[in-house]
Amino acid sequence: MRTLTRPGRIWAAALCLLMILGAAGCESRLEQENRALHKQVNEVHDEAMAKSGELYDLRIRLRGRLEHSPPEQQRAITEVLVELENADEAMFDWMRTYQPLAVDDSIAADTDYRRTELAKIAAIGDDTEAVIARAESLLAQISGKAPMTNHHTPEDN
Repeated sequence: MRTLTRPGRIWAAALCLLMILGAAGCESRLEQENRALHKQVNEVHDEAMAKSGELYDLRIRLRGRLEHSPPEQQRAITEVLVELENADEAMFDWMRTYQPLAVDDSIAADTDYRRTELAKIAAIGDDTEAVIARAESLLAQISGKAPMTNHHTPEDN
């Protein structure tokens, strides 16, 4: 059996390294999409989850106004309270069912799952933002202030 000389071993190691790097670079588009979707799902979840404290604070503030409000405001407060609780529950329901690890040996099936879950968590995030805006608007109306907006007009400056 013939052993490799030092230069031969260097070339063999370099060839092995190139093969490993080449194999890593041959990842399919579907695998790349799957990884990107997994990352996106986590990012969208983290953004929506960060609003949980805000949902809680708004519920506390609205509950504090409920008892001392006229009946029509009580109805509006109760409706928004239910929406706030539903938004919070939707997030926790999604988290209970979401599978962060591969759900299938097939990369195509797992990628489809990630696409579906991204749509679900994005909708939960959108719904959460919408109910927060409604709750803030209602609190502003109850307080007799104009609803808060994120838009600045030239008069604001």
